[in-house]
Amino acid sequence: MEDELHIWANSNSNVKAEYNWWGSSPPNSNSFFDFDGSSIDYTPYLSEDPNEGKLSGSDSPFASLKGDSLNGSFDHSILSGLYLARYYHSQENYTAAIAEYKKIIRQYTNSQEGLYALRRIINCYHLSNLSGLEYYLNQIIRNYQRENLGKLALKLRVDLLLEKGMPVNAISRCQEILEMFPEDVRMKKDILFKMCSIYLNDLKDQDRAIETLTELENLYLQNNECINDKLIEHIQVLLHNNYANNSFLKRTKVTTVSTVPNKYNLKQNYPNPFNPSTKISYSLLRPDLVTLRVYDLLGREIVILINKYQDAGAYTVNFDSSRLPSGIYFYRLQAGNDYVETKKMLLMR
Repeated sequence: MEDELHIWANSNSNVKAEYNWWGSSPPNSNSFFDFDGSSIDYTPYLSEDPNEGKLSGSDSPFASLKGDSLNGSFDHSILSGLYLARYYHSQENYTAAIAEYKKIIRQYTNSQEGLYALRRIINCYHLSNLSGLEYYLNQIIRNYQRENLGKLALKLRVDLLLEKGMPVNAISRCQEILEMFPEDVRMKKDILFKMCSIYLNDLKDQDRAIETLTELENLYLQNNECINDKLIEHIQVLLHNNYANNSFLKRTKVTTVSTVPNKYNLKQNYPNPFNPSTKISYSLLRPDLVTLRVYDLLGREIVILINKYQDAGAYTVNFDSSRLPSGIYFYRLQAGNDYVETKKMLLMR
C-alpha cells in the first residue's frame, strides 16, 4: 500500500535512534518524518546489516544529520558545534545545549543548520523546566520575521499558545500570520492546516475545520498541485496501540442501492478527513464474496466491516471509529478474485 516508514516524530518530540541498520548505507532520508518542532537522531548508523555482516558505524558520525525540512547536506565546518550541542542535549544539560544551538543560529541564521538548531532549542525547553522560550522566539521573530527562521518561530509561537490552553488566541495568531504572508503559498498551507487541526482537536468546531480544509484544498488546486502530499497525509502520528480488540467499533450499517452498476468501483470515503464516522461506498459488477477491511498505517488490521456474499449493486458502509486515535488509515475492498482496491482516509480528532 505504501512504502515502509521507519520513524515518525511529532509535537516537539525527539527520537533517539543511533546505531541502527536502516536497510541501506547511508539511510534513505525519506524514511524519516519529523514535524512540529520534532527531531530524529538516526546517525551514527550501521553501515551493514548486523544479521549478515559486521556491526560497524558510518565513517562520519554526522553523515546524514536531519531535522524537519533538512533536505540538503550540512556544512561540515560546523560539525563540531552540532556535536557539542547534541552531546549536551543527550546528557540532559539543556542550558549548555541551548547555548551551543544559539551559536549555530547566530552563525547560520537562515540556513538549514539554523532551522535545525532552533527546533532542537524548542526540544530542550520542552524537556526542561527552563523559562525564556517565548522571549527567545519573539526575539527571532523581531529580527528575522521575513526569513525562514522567523517564519518557523511564528509557527512555534502558535504551538506555545496551544500548550497554554489558549486555542482561540492561537487561531487569532494564525490569522495574523496569513495576513503577514499573503503571497507565501508554503506558509499559507502550513497555517491553514494548523488552523484545521485546532478547530477539530481543541475547539471541536467541525464546520470551521471543514471550511478551512476546503480552503487548503483549493489552494493546492490553484497551484496545480496534488492534494495528497505529506502535509495532509501526516497531520498526526499514529499511536502504536494494539487494536486486537475491536469491540469498541460500533455496529456497521450497510445501505444498498438497487441499480446495477456497469463496473467495480471503490469510492473515496466521505467526509474525509472525518471524526468519528465516515461513509465508504462501493459498486459490485457481479455477485461475489466481498470483504471490506480497515488497516492502520503499519498494516495492522483494525476491523472487518464486510465479510459476506453480496449481489451486484451499489453499497454504502458507515465506519465509526470513536476510540481510534487520529491518523491515516486504509480501507481495502476485495470482491472474489476479480477486484481489489485500497484507498486512504484521515481520522482527525
